[in-house]
Amino acid sequence: MKKQAKNKRDSVSVLGGLIILGAVLGCALIAEYGTKEEIQIPEIYYTPPSQATIPNLYDPENGSDSDPSVDTLQPADPNLTDRNEDGVIDEADLLPREKYDLPYPQTERPEDVKAMIVQHSARSGYEYFDNSVFLGDSVTLGLKNYATKKRQTDSYFLGDAKFIAVGSYSVADTLVPLESPNSIHSLYNGERMQPQDIIARMGVKKVFICLGLNDVGIYTQKEYLTNYSILINRIRKEVEDVQIAILSVTPLTLEGERKTLYNERIDRYNNVLAAFAKEYGCYFIDVSQVLKNEEGYLADELSSDNYCHLEPTAYDAWIDYMLTHCIPTPEEEAAIADGNQGPLHIDKGIPEVEGWEGSAGEP
Repeated sequence: MKKQAKNKRDSVSVLGGLIILGAVLGCALIAEYGTKEEIQIPEIYYTPPSQATIPNLYDPENGSDSDPSVDTLQPADPNLTDRNEDGVIDEADLLPREKYDLPYPQTERPEDVKAMIVQHSARSGYEYFDNSVFLGDSVTLGLKNYATKKRQTDSYFLGDAKFIAVGSYSVADTLVPLESPNSIHSLYNGERMQPQDIIARMGVKKVFICLGLNDVGIYTQKEYLTNYSILINRIRKEVEDVQIAILSVTPLTLEGERKTLYNERIDRYNNVLAAFAKEYGCYFIDVSQVLKNEEGYLADELSSDNYCHLEPTAYDAWIDYMLTHCIPTPEEEAAIADGNQGPLHIDKGIPEVEGWEGSAGEP
């Protein structure tokens, strides 16, 4: 009986020791995980549409802005166009702006937004694009195709820049799980992957993002920027010391505007995107400014489809703009940060821009 009691006490002691040891190890693991998980990725609050393609934005059911009073589309003013022989307006002859009474686009950025844009710099060579990747939609896919063709005669065209470009891609689409039936992610070395994982595999340190034409007509500004913040957090979590530059959403031609996707709305999204980039520790490169005509529309001669896609001459202007509006090197960035005694390009005191109510580091 004494031996059985002793064995029982020994068993309890061992069990108690294991419980204590497990608790200690658990706390250690939690503490270690907490130090490594510096960037928190919030849940996605919106379900990305299964067919967020640009042509579908003809559908009047697609989306509305965060401020309904801004995007309430009224019938066109009969005085805007001629009537036919019967005195009836032929809607087929109306411009989208007339048909939906769309507001006019901006011909230049507001002054407070101009201050948030990457400024003119000394012209760089193609080495500026070394160790970089362009992440974007069909407009970026056009840039990839143009670069591929140019590299047949100039192997160092755009340096060693790489591309993750998918037709109809949106910021929302970048967040879709791989196993989702709505996933349209790119392949990398034969494997379908989310963009942050491709960027990590590529080993690049500079990311140029050009996404929005497939978001602006569907999502509110808050939804768009929240999704953008999740994408940026995921990239930063996978790639240490990455530099992220956000390119402006490119414009549409006068005849290419849609009921829910039009230039003035793109302008407003770009304005808040510039503020978001500055506050979120990114750069904002306003390439759309060299693609617009004097009325604020995509210049006809730069459009390949009288809509949103671009001619080679447009990509020449795009590239020239980027080479004369360069973000600083990591070394220059560190020096500027030291001189400012704080992080570079993260400024919680930015001028208020309607539509973005964020705080640095928090989507």
